[in-house]
Amino acid sequence: MAPEFSLKAKQRLMIVAYTCLPILGFGIDLITPSLPHIQRDLNASAFMTKLLIVSFVFGYGLFQLVSGPISDSFGRKKPIYIGLGFATLTSALLPFAPTVHVLVALRFLQGVSISFSGVAARAIASDLFEGDEFKKYINYTTLIWALAPIIAPFFGGYLQHYYGWQAAFAALAAYVLVTWCIALIIYQETIHEKHPFKVSTIAQNYRTIFNNKKYIAAVLITGFQYSMFVIFNTIAPFLVEVRLKHTAIVFGYIALCMGVAWFLGNLVNRLFIKVDMNSKLIVAFIISTIASVVMLGIGLAGTMNIWVLSIPAFITIGCGGLVFPNTFAYALGLFPRLAGTANSIIAASVMMMTGFLSGIASYIEGQTQVHMAMVFCGINVFCLLLYFGFFHGRVE
Repeated sequence: MAPEFSLKAKQRLMIVAYTCLPILGFGIDLITPSLPHIQRDLNASAFMTKLLIVSFVFGYGLFQLVSGPISDSFGRKKPIYIGLGFATLTSALLPFAPTVHVLVALRFLQGVSISFSGVAARAIASDLFEGDEFKKYINYTTLIWALAPIIAPFFGGYLQHYYGWQAAFAALAAYVLVTWCIALIIYQETIHEKHPFKVSTIAQNYRTIFNNKKYIAAVLITGFQYSMFVIFNTIAPFLVEVRLKHTAIVFGYIALCMGVAWFLGNLVNRLFIKVDMNSKLIVAFIISTIASVVMLGIGLAGTMNIWVLSIPAFITIGCGGLVFPNTFAYALGLFPRLAGTANSIIAASVMMMTGFLSGIASYIEGQTQVHMAMVFCGINVFCLLLYFGFFHGRVE
């Protein structure tokens, strides 16, 4: 049983959540400007280099399925302490990796470690607050989480340009170390009731959730929308820095714009919070599909530059930023009494989908935006089919 905390103590404990949550975004977007340079310096293939993103995302997503129940059974403190400790170790080893294969393995372990601290950190707000106070602090955590993809590639581009790819991994290691120290100093256990770790109970909860078709459809849409963001950051560095011969700083600014697009999509959703979900989804899907088709058409016409790559992607990713919170919240709202398990399942599913789709996209060796645009078009069409199959006119 966790002790009762004063408001000041609760705000201090939330610092741990605020510092833990951006690690996922930093782990992806701080590194992306360096991908072509890692390929060159380690004499690796483009596919293996892109796996540095895929393995990290997949490790983070896969172990959400176990880190959620572990956090509910053993408390938040141990997963946060141990997860951040191993994340610090793997992060510190990354700058010294001799081959791309070692880098990929360490990135997977890094993602696994961060999954344990991330799940536990997300639960701190629900441990400490209720009602309107809970909504307020969840808004803060969402805002902080959304800021990481905005600022990380910007700094990553400069680190790569002036210090090399090892500097990006070193900066990530330093941030994780500082976060670990903050947790060790100020965190106290916040969970109110620990649940027995019973495989049969966990399996039954999983069956209940996975039998809901609307939940599955919402998870698929959520995963598809987020995956387009990560796919762009996986493929675009090679188009911008190798094909178009721009610097890592230039790509950093482009990735910064994509982060702003995602953030603006979230902001638009908040401004139109009273508009029903159906209306927002269909408008976003149509606009995103049109932007993807335009990107494809321009690419097939033989035109390739920063603007024809970035502007359609900005629109598509912005629409994803609007869709994501709607379908994520809808899926969680279907199981209010299994919120922890539903949260870990949707987070795991979204990240594993992102890892899988990014892995497929990593095979793309095209010299233009055509292949990426084809992936975006396919994702948008599939999301439209899911929408009309499960949500159109049926969302309460």
